[in-house]
Amino acid sequence: MHNTFKKLLLLLMIPFLMFMVTGCWDNVELTERAFISGVGLDKTADDEIELTLQLTKPSEVSQEQDSKTGKEPVWTNTSRGETLHEAVRNQFTTVNRKPYYSHIQIIVIGETLAKDGIKDVLDFFERDHETSLTPMVIIAKGTTAKNIINAKSDLENVPASHIRQIVEASSVNLAILKSQLIDVLKQLSSAGHDLTTSVIEIVNEDTDLNIKDMKIEGAAVFEKDTLIGWLSPCETKGLKYLLNKSGSGIINIENPLDREKMIAIEQLRAKSKIDVRIKDENTLLLVEVKSEGTIGNQEGIGDLSTQEMIDILEEETADVIKQEIHQVITKAQKEYKNDIFGFGEVVHRKYLGAWRQIKNNWDEVFSTTPIKIEVTFKLNNTGIIEKTLEVR
Repeated sequence: MHNTFKKLLLLLMIPFLMFMVTGCWDNVELTERAFISGVGLDKTADDEIELTLQLTKPSEVSQEQDSKTGKEPVWTNTSRGETLHEAVRNQFTTVNRKPYYSHIQIIVIGETLAKDGIKDVLDFFERDHETSLTPMVIIAKGTTAKNIINAKSDLENVPASHIRQIVEASSVNLAILKSQLIDVLKQLSSAGHDLTTSVIEIVNEDTDLNIKDMKIEGAAVFEKDTLIGWLSPCETKGLKYLLNKSGSGIINIENPLDREKMIAIEQLRAKSKIDVRIKDENTLLLVEVKSEGTIGNQEGIGDLSTQEMIDILEEETADVIKQEIHQVITKAQKEYKNDIFGFGEVVHRKYLGAWRQIKNNWDEVFSTTPIKIEVTFKLNNTGIIEKTLEVR
């Protein structure tokens, strides 16, 4: 009986032992891997795809190890090809470690390539089983993606992580638009909603380029998959309301007690909704925004805690939001003549019959259709003080 039990136990352990043995035979040591943190895509003068990779060396990433070895925690490499896949394979002519695409933080696309169309290069990332759909897609305005990927960071060992974290700050900065790869692919395949993405720009040219010499704000505007223009930071704020992506941020208004001074209203949250009404062949586009916040900073003196002042602050804050929305709508309708807000998606969903008739010239319909904007703002409180400090 005892021997039978031992045999049974051995039989149960065999699959586990086989897993332990076979599961490690082809493992690559972590220190021998090259994890890709950033990808740069450009179009060359001779019409090739230029691929720049920022690769992380795990053994050098931590500051403690970095100080011991004196080695850079990341290194970059550039290759070319007639297609992106060929450029990827050509990396192996100089890279001696297998690059892993599963940890990409950012995909930066140069302006020249973006103006030529981004669908073909994004196909690689959508098709490849190793790549996730979470990297940030950022357009390099006025420069190449190669320059951005090669930039250093004083705050992070991995510069791509530094850039990604700035884009993630879109939740507290109304002028930054967050666009992940999955969002870009959805918008490109969506009828009645043209694409907008994050933008990075060099503001201080330097021989040793650093991320502190750049700014990430505004948005890139596409017609289908082709870059056609840009939105300013103010216009991007309006865009985010229309996309229901406006989180917290600062809205500056004049102090009603001293018009030469300003008040910073901290928006805590906002909910937005767009809608379309079609009646008797007349179309109306609707925007409704409900926002709330508190006073973050008061310049000048005076008591803003009275109900009269609160009513004025709420009305004027709502007016600023409405102006930003109106500004970006005007630019989309009059200058770009394309729907970057998704009104076409609403028509497709609510009025399928009408959509079938107008879908082929929707941008023309959108650019001439009136839009009604309704904004309400609620001031929750004025902070922990009622009156600002008076210097005596």
